[in-house]
Amino acid sequence: MTIERWLEGSDLEGVAVLVTGATGFIGGRLAERLAAGEGARVTGTGRRLDRARELDEAGVRLEEADLLDAARMRELAKGREVVFHVAGWVGGDPDMAGPVNVEATGRLARDAARAGARRFVLVSSVSAYGRPEPRVVGEDEPLATEAEHPYPRTKALGEVAAREAAEQTGIELAIVRPASVFGPRSTLWTEALAGFIRDGVPVLVGDGSSAFSPVYVDDLVDAMLLCAVAGGAAGRAFNVTEEPVPWREYARPYAELYGRELRALDPEEAARVVRGGESPAGGLPADDPRWATILAVGLAGLDGTRFATDRIRGLGWSPRVGLEEGMGRTVDWLRSEDPA
Repeated sequence: MTIERWLEGSDLEGVAVLVTGATGFIGGRLAERLAAGEGARVTGTGRRLDRARELDEAGVRLEEADLLDAARMRELAKGREVVFHVAGWVGGDPDMAGPVNVEATGRLARDAARAGARRFVLVSSVSAYGRPEPRVVGEDEPLATEAEHPYPRTKALGEVAAREAAEQTGIELAIVRPASVFGPRSTLWTEALAGFIRDGVPVLVGDGSSAFSPVYVDDLVDAMLLCAVAGGAAGRAFNVTEEPVPWREYARPYAELYGRELRALDPEEAARVVRGGESPAGGLPADDPRWATILAVGLAGLDGTRFATDRIRGLGWSPRVGLEEGMGRTVDWLRSEDPA
């Protein structure tokens, strides 16, 4: 089923839309699709406008803005019918996680509602579940509002803040929880992971059979567009991922691109890196949080946890690109970026 069929009778052509984080990986692709593909009137926000030319050519109006600038964000919310809130804290100063992921999220949802927006689509993460016991995790599972790490904790609390805002104002809220998003310009699951493999850094845990839950960026954008228009999306949260694959299967195309063998750490070594940045061998980037994140996902996949996608599929979604084609596009992009 195509996105055109999904949107039949609920089309976004001419609709005024705000996309936060439009200069980032997911927000940028969403803004492009909304403007060039759906004919929406798109305003995108970001702190760095280095993608201005590309998005401008797609028809996106970019505005420099910081989520913590409440007055600026309130002004940009005016006149928008739909708000996609993609921007957020993903690393760096942990003291910024709460103000960005929680306080700014709730404030923007309230301001959007008061400015007349009908729907607020929040991009959260399956990380909001924390580390649940091994099972198939559905959308009604408890969230990790007391997690030690600031990312899952504040993604969970950001959802709470958005729900409170929706209850107070009546705005329709849809929450999208993607798993590991890859594709051209993905900073973690493409650029960082491929770079580590190229440089001989171990990225697998054990024999590489642990489960990895990928979703190609265009398939995620399809789900986000659907959540903006489907009547059944309001008031609900949706996991978005493809079927899990063994870690080594996902990583293999990157290794083949660079002619490298995939290296692995045993689970105890990987756990030491994740816990405290302790490198098991010289020359490895123990102080690089991206490596710790990759190993943490590999460790989590050992327990067999899966994320249910029946709910988003019930709205008509299924991956149109998928892992094989998406990885082909991604490897082609990497090759064009680094032809050597």
